Amino acid sequence: CGELLLNERIGDLKAAYDRFLIEPFERDPKCMAKQAIARALLTLECIDTAFFLAGIRYRQLEPAWGGSTDTAVDIRCSCAMGLVASGYFRALAELTELLGDPEVRAREGAVRAISCGNPQAAEVLLRFKAIAGDAEPDVLGECFIGLMSIAPEESAAFVAEHLLDRDDAIRDLAALALGQSRHPSAIAHLRAAWDQA
Repeated sequence: CGELLLNERIGDLKAAYDRFLIEPFERDPKCMAKQAIARALLTLECIDTAFFLAGIRYRQLEPAWGGSTDTAVDIRCSCAMGLVASGYFRALAELTELLGDPEVRAREGAVRAISCGNPQAAEVLLRFKAIAGDAEPDVLGECFIGLMSIAPEESAAFVAEHLLDRDDAIRDLAALALGQSRHPSAIAHLRAAWDQA
């Protein structure tokens, strides 16, 4: 449906998703069907905020070696992007909780979705997340990329501060975000850091 842009099937997709929520471990192990449906609804530009709000909170813990694993991470990521794309006025407020998700890929997805929201509010959230830090450097890397995407002039110096971080990975990710932006001020910060090295 997503590939063929069958918008008339949005209702059928949502109904199918609801069916897979019943006995999900048996009907949809690893969330493969629900993930595909969520991605299709995002592609079809569905604006059902109730669906996306439920999706950013959905977890499916399945048995795994040594405990359990959450197989619904991709659903949360797709629904985070869908919530922002739907134009829901409280989208960024709702995604704030996802910034603290136990799964790193969900936190990265939340940052990417926030980067697509209202630029002023997104900049505040991404700066705060970058300052607060994360156990996984890649989440901060997504923050840097998002900041350089939505407010490059205002964010270049902030991201450049991380070129001096003690963590090699964070330094590399800050440099990558600055370089990818191709913004003149970002290039100046990279040259300055290179000269100091």
